[in-house]
Amino acid sequence: MIFFGINEIIRRIIAQPDCILPDTDQKKNNLEIKRYANEVNRFFGSKNPSFGAGKSLIFRLAELKFEVGNEKTPNVYTDMLIADCRRVLEEGKADKPFLEKYCQEIRVEADGAITIKFINGVELSSKGAK
Repeated sequence: MIFFGINEIIRRIIAQPDCILPDTDQKKNNLEIKRYANEVNRFFGSKNPSFGAGKSLIFRLAELKFEVGNEKTPNVYTDMLIADCRRVLEEGKADKPFLEKYCQEIRVEADGAITIKFINGVELSSKGAK
């Protein structure tokens, strides 16, 4: 049942590749990233910036951008995921390396649907995935 649901999601990705693209509006509206970016700019505009404090601000900003994705760079993870979905579909089923590489979380919902959270942050459900 679980692998059937996973394969339904993979078929959906191949049929509708746009369904796996991250929501760019969500990225643009991420207030925490904007806040840290403003703090970094303000920090470097100060007269005597501290290396340690600046370093921690920059690392936190980079971490947030990595978690959400940066809309200014191509989404390599999504492109690789779509290409590997085609391979998985040709082979007939998702294998362990595919799941380990691309899936952050796989849930079995109360109604029996399978939901996958992929490494690019997009969640897809097998419910209505045809």
